Amino acid sequence: MPIPLKPITQKLLEKFFKITQKKLKGEWVLLGGSVLPAMGAHHRDTVDIDFMPIGDLSIQDQLRLFEVSEEIGLPIEAINSAASIFLHRIKNFKSELVPLAQSKQLTIYRPSLKLLIQLKMNRLSDSDLQDCIKMASLISKEKKYKNELAPAKNFLSEIQAEIQKSQLLERTERLKSLAQMLSRLL
Repeated sequence: MPIPLKPITQKLLEKFFKITQKKLKGEWVLLGGSVLPAMGAHHRDTVDIDFMPIGDLSIQDQLRLFEVSEEIGLPIEAINSAASIFLHRIKNFKSELVPLAQSKQLTIYRPSLKLLIQLKMNRLSDSDLQDCIKMASLISKEKKYKNELAPAKNFLSEIQAEIQKSQLLERTERLKSLAQMLSRLL
C-alpha cells in the first residue's frame, strides 16, 4: 500500500535537511514548491521535494534519497530530481545559488530570486507565478536577502522580451503580472 502524500512543510524540510546532512555528500539544490517553505514562507501546498545534485546523480545517492524519504515518512517518489534538466539548461546557474544548509560534507542550495524566475518563466503556470511573487515579496522585506534584488531587477528586460515572444494569452498575462510585481517590489 502506498504511503499517502502529505504537504511539504518547513518542519518536514528541516527534518529532511538534518537526515540528508548525515547521508549525502557534495553540493545539492532544492527547487520547486518546497523552496519557500524552506525559507520559512508557506503559501501553497506541495507534496514533493525537487532535490538534485549539482553534478551527476549516482545510484548510491538515489538509494540514499529513497532511505531519507522513508525516514521522514514520504513515499520514495516524493523526492525527485526531474527539475535538474531545467536547471542545467541555464548558463551560469551556479552563480545564482544561495546556501540554505551546510555541514562538513554537504551543502544544500536554493535558487536566488533571479534563478527561480528563470526556472519558472518557461511554463509560468499560476502556481509558478505565485511562487515568484511570494519569493520576491519575502526577499524585498528581509534584509538578509537584499543582495538578490538587483540581479532580479536587471532581469526585467528579459521578462519584457519574453512577453513580446509569448504566443499564449494566459502566459503573456502572467508574464505581465510578474513584470509589474517585480517593478513595484524592486
